[in-house]
Amino acid sequence: MKKTKFYLCLFLLLSNLLSAQQTDIYQRKQQFERSRDYDVVHYILKFTFDEDNKKYRGETTITLSPLKDDFSQCILDAADFTVTSVINPAKAPLDFLHKDEKLIINLKKAYDYGEKINLTIKYHEENPKNGLIFIEATPDHPPQINAYSWPEKAHYWFPCYDFPNDKATSELIATVKEDYKVLSNGELKKIEHDDKSNIRTYHYSQELPISSYLITFTAGPYEIISDSLDGLPVEYWVYKKDMPDAMRSFRKTPDMISFFNKKFGFPYPWAKYAQICIAGFGGGMENVSATILGDATIHDQRAEQDFSSDSLVSHELAHQW
Repeated sequence: MKKTKFYLCLFLLLSNLLSAQQTDIYQRKQQFERSRDYDVVHYILKFTFDEDNKKYRGETTITLSPLKDDFSQCILDAADFTVTSVINPAKAPLDFLHKDEKLIINLKKAYDYGEKINLTIKYHEENPKNGLIFIEATPDHPPQINAYSWPEKAHYWFPCYDFPNDKATSELIATVKEDYKVLSNGELKKIEHDDKSNIRTYHYSQELPISSYLITFTAGPYEIISDSLDGLPVEYWVYKKDMPDAMRSFRKTPDMISFFNKKFGFPYPWAKYAQICIAGFGGGMENVSATILGDATIHDQRAEQDFSSDSLVSHELAHQW
């Protein structure tokens, strides 16, 4: 009987060891920094949405600078949308090939190292499945448009260099229906109203360079709770039904910012800090100045006793440095 128990224990031990060897995380494929032959300086992202039919039209203007002489072809990352034209600063059309998630543009001339090049790409998409998605309303949440770029999904909703080893400033200009509000990176420069068409156009400017995976966009009929810390705008974007419970999850945000300012020895660097709750998402994502959080972040007083959101809120905030 003792021998039987011994061999059974030995078998279980060996089985566990073999199982551990098969799931060794250190056998994962290594990833290396991507090579590039240009530096993106600035993106201007323009979008017009047809929310009811889940369609959008986009126009991206990219300012870039070659990292070599004789730069005559530019290859951008671009996935599911349909590219209709590429033009240069003189408004002349450029030849392009769009396949295998790459947009290959022939520039018609060779540029030298350090020169500035502006390219404007127009495109459209219907019922997108990656990067930017339309979310229908349910009893639990209102309709939304969400753009999610991590880890390399920015090129699913705008043409770009989609890898973290390049950083650029950016602007986002989005036209949506009148009852929608738009959140993106950086400072909100202006909102234009078109009363005849019942639409609004939001213009955001991200004036410090960031990687493409941190560029974000969300639109929907949100309520905005305004807060602040020493002149820094702090915002909480929530569903109307969640207004009574929202501050339970977010009220400590200014104190957390103050804590990290001291802990890191460097003040919060961006124009604002916003947190927005979205549907169909768990946890959070630290998009620069505009963190997205799953809408389960907000809960009632009873749930707060067991499921405080403080750790999630502070975790995503800490990434901002």
